[in-house]
Amino acid sequence: MQGGEYDGNHSFANIQDKAHTDVQGNLYFKGISGGGIYKINPHEVDNLTMEEYLPQTEWENCEYYMVDKTGVCAYWRSTIDVLKFKSPNGRIYPIRQVIDDSEKAVSVFLGLNSNYYIVSELKNHTSDMETWKKRYIYETTYTNEELLSKKVVGFDSFSPYLDFNPNPIKRTDIAISNDYINNIYELVVFDEQNNTVTKSTINDLLSISNNFPNIEHNITSDNLYAKVEGTWIKIDFNTYNVSKMDISNYEIYSISSSIKNPELSFSGLRYSDGRNIIGTIDKNGTILVMENMQITDKITTLIRLN
Repeated sequence: MQGGEYDGNHSFANIQDKAHTDVQGNLYFKGISGGGIYKINPHEVDNLTMEEYLPQTEWENCEYYMVDKTGVCAYWRSTIDVLKFKSPNGRIYPIRQVIDDSEKAVSVFLGLNSNYYIVSELKNHTSDMETWKKRYIYETTYTNEELLSKKVVGFDSFSPYLDFNPNPIKRTDIAISNDYINNIYELVVFDEQNNTVTKSTINDLLSISNNFPNIEHNITSDNLYAKVEGTWIKIDFNTYNVSKMDISNYEIYSISSSIKNPELSFSGLRYSDGRNIIGTIDKNGTILVMENMQITDKITTLIRLN
């Protein structure tokens, strides 16, 4: 493997970070040591080349990352308000160059159109409730070697963090809002095509928790799965109905999913025999354990490949 900018002193892929590809099929992944992002051109199999896609001067700023279809890399460390974008031509855009100076980033996600969307809020809302609840969504595009952004919609939400996920069935993006000011959970739906946001209350979640914690998500082709204070729920992409999942016979170590597949994959401990197992959960909640696999170690990271 050759590459003029790679010095060979850093380990390659970190299995805990998902690899990304652009529209040309180039592969991007994060190194184990430091915050390096590497790019591999896979088209010349006999002479694979790898380059350090993120300059070493930026490694300390990269803990989390994603890459869009054009090869623009979004990365940040600890909090999303220090988000930066690295373009294929080498230019780096701090978040203050992408959204209004009076706002700060709350979250970033890749839309179904593979463009970046940034959710923002006003920096200085003090105790004014009308100002505090304002949220905005920006869309970014990389055109003529320039990263462009525009504010596409505004809406109200007191949720401290909005993690949007794609709904491939309805071609929208959805997030669960944990609004601790109004003591409600809401399903927030963003329509990329029409640049609109709609919201509906999810009363079922209040029976699970009224502490409004941060919520873990997994997406399949049919459902959004969320973990709320130890309880896993399923939100149907067609109806948005909420139901609890019965996985009480297992301690779950890791759950992995793909938007192209209706099943969840998981690793965990089966209480009945104390055995470490790997299994799947289908869209109806049926659990299938791979009984023929002999697993001695606890598998804390499981990545689904398709």
